[in-house]
Amino acid sequence: MHGEDVASFVDRAREALAATPEMGKRDTELRVVEPFLSTLGWDVRSPSVTAAYSAPNDVVVDYALRPDGGVGAFVATAPAAEDLSSERLEEVLAAMRAGDVPRGAYTNGRQFVLLALTEGGAERVELSLDALPDRTDALAALSYDAVASVVEGGGSAVAHALVAAEQDAVEAVTDAVFEVARDHGAEDVDGVAADVRPLARRFLDAVVDELATDHAGGDVGASARAPEPPGSNAPLESGDDASPEPGDDAESAGEDAPLENEEDAPGGSVDEAVEESERSRGSGASVRSLSAASGSGEGSSDGEFVLRFFEDGRSVGAVGSSTVPAAVAQGVQYLLDERGIGPRVQFPYAPGDGDRAFLHREPVHPDGSPMTAAIDLDGLYVHTGENVDALQTALEALAERGGLRVMFSGDWS
Repeated sequence: MHGEDVASFVDRAREALAATPEMGKRDTELRVVEPFLSTLGWDVRSPSVTAAYSAPNDVVVDYALRPDGGVGAFVATAPAAEDLSSERLEEVLAAMRAGDVPRGAYTNGRQFVLLALTEGGAERVELSLDALPDRTDALAALSYDAVASVVEGGGSAVAHALVAAEQDAVEAVTDAVFEVARDHGAEDVDGVAADVRPLARRFLDAVVDELATDHAGGDVGASARAPEPPGSNAPLESGDDASPEPGDDAESAGEDAPLENEEDAPGGSVDEAVEESERSRGSGASVRSLSAASGSGEGSSDGEFVLRFFEDGRSVGAVGSSTVPAAVAQGVQYLLDERGIGPRVQFPYAPGDGDRAFLHREPVHPDGSPMTAAIDLDGLYVHTGENVDALQTALEALAERGGLRVMFSGDWS
């Protein structure tokens, strides 16, 4: 962040406010607050910025700033046409204390209150929009780098280190088991190693997931997920267009409302597509059997199946749902919409040398046989009628085309 960047932001914000003096809350967020965060180094369309975030004391703040998944700052907004509220300011401070969040801000685009928790209470710096270029020292505390520095370490850092060194870690575990098997006279030590390697990878995935979740301060479903289409059983938080509708404030968004703008969510409802697939095609591999095979219990469809995506050892997004088929479709949709892998995939798409399509423009396999449990993603059909291991393998291969590694957590195993 440089002084000239802040000055440029102030000029643009001043013009936007002058053009619309009675600017409402959502317009204030889009035209002033989000550009302000971008100036501070935040990608407001990434998972590091989560909209309508519910703090541990149930206070909803408009943005949670979450570098590497750990919450480091809260940002609350008010319409530019209104003055800042002392009651709302106290709510933000209470949310920061409840979540042990060290930094915060409250703004209407014209006035900015920068907040920091201290051992003796809280520090406040009140600035006008025009004063920002002269106080980059105060603004720097809310920059991406500064917030990341106060939340780094602990479980999150270990989790990312494990992801980055995954192959070495997997081989270390495999070699250790191999040595034990050989020392105890196992007949097929090479076979033992082949069996252990995928188990070691799953084990380390679980360790990474546990460390990252603990550091985030709560359940995956509460703080570490990415976009979920409307109608899904497990609404997930997202940095992409995840904001209340125009005219709504954060409190009126609803305690359990999905954080994705439902009208704009791509692909329709995956869970509804699962149900429709079951009704219309009479699939041979039902949601019930897949969920049961995943360890969620016979007849259960209320598990938690989460897919986390990593790039160069860094978490870049996550999706999830309460059933395996819906979670698989969510993963495909994420890769298509967020990573743009469509042009890199030839349909029908079948990982490896299999003759059964995982993705196709029609609900049939290359040999013309119908897909079972095919989920329609706006004209692209996802075949979820295989066993869980095969579905995971297909998703891993698809993620590789987008330069990503996928980690399965929750009830997959």
